[in-house]
Amino acid sequence: MLETFVEKGNKKADVSDIIVACTKAANAQGLKVADIRKTMKVYIKPEESKAYYVVGDTVGSIAIDFK
Repeated sequence: MLETFVEKGNKKADVSDIIVACTKAANAQGLKVADIRKTMKVYIKPEESKAYYVVGDTVGSIAIDFK
């Protein structure tokens, strides 16, 4: 099982959780999950505690909960 984390200071966040949260946020914007899974790009910016996602022309962001 592959586990991937992003760190900020001495805290970390699971990248899989970030991707799931971005998928849910994009879906809440009216995008279909099938389209999201095919084309979504995720940019993680730990210094901002945010992840930005792009699906086609749709752009959004989520807050990252570092633990």
